[in-house]
Amino acid sequence: EQFRAREIEKVRFIWNTAITGADHERLHRYFAHRGVRVADLPDGKLPATLRYVYELEHYNEDKKRTVRPGLIGMMKNHRGEVVCIQRIYLDSAGDGKAPDLDDCKKMRGSPAGAACRLGPLSSSGVLLICEGIETGVALLAAVKGRAAVWCVMSEGGMRSLVLPTDIVVGRSATLKTVIFAGDHDRVPKRGVNRPGEEGARIGANKLSAAWPGLCVGVALPNDPAVVGDMVDAATREVAEGRKGVDWLDVYKERGAEAVRRGVLEDAAALDVRTLHLVRIAALAATGAPKMAWEINLELMQDEVSAEEVDAALAAVAPII
Repeated sequence: EQFRAREIEKVRFIWNTAITGADHERLHRYFAHRGVRVADLPDGKLPATLRYVYELEHYNEDKKRTVRPGLIGMMKNHRGEVVCIQRIYLDSAGDGKAPDLDDCKKMRGSPAGAACRLGPLSSSGVLLICEGIETGVALLAAVKGRAAVWCVMSEGGMRSLVLPTDIVVGRSATLKTVIFAGDHDRVPKRGVNRPGEEGARIGANKLSAAWPGLCVGVALPNDPAVVGDMVDAATREVAEGRKGVDWLDVYKERGAEAVRRGVLEDAAALDVRTLHLVRIAALAATGAPKMAWEINLELMQDEVSAEEVDAALAAVAPII
């Protein structure tokens, strides 16, 4: 516990001494290199939770120290405390990541449950959860203020995310829908599940159980109608020559409209119109008090027509 406290203290020191990255040209160049122009982001600026460091310390497995310029993303826990940073080590001479480092992305601090919040919640009440910072910035550029974006840095972060209570309940609560914008990875040689998809689905299930009033869903870049030939049209397997497909790939190769369709339009239609119905059926079938599933029914009425609500009641009537 003392080691964890010291690490968090160091994380906050690094963050507080870093240069605000909103207008730093080195970060503009990095994101352009990755396929996203800062000019296409809301207000034409990077989020305030990303900063530039001229000399960011790096230690390899042999504890050899070097320094590189770096991008850091600040992560907060559900209480709003800075507990972790994601470090991306940059090329001293070029525009990309440091080519001489095998581990040019490293977290420091306590990432469990935390996220790098790329801006406040939008009026839509929609929150997108993704893994990497670059994917998050691409999502920001694509959705154009129609959703907020938080990055959790890994599939493990998807599983462990904890939401701040005040954005879900209370008078100031504005969050309505959470969509886990997961990665479409290859199945590992010694595994049976795709890590990105598994993390997103577990995270969505845990969040749905913790907050029954939220619409929670998963959006994966595996639909050929959205991602084109990045996946096999018949099997949805990742195309040959690719390690996987994420929403940054979709943004670069298919454009912002394809991303919006994949993470907002298709996913939101599914979430809003079916999720509460499934929840009502599950609650009723397990003998939950009528009040528990009536809350979900009330939430449905904000999003669907009266006819659809009647159809929902008819569908669950046999098990109530």
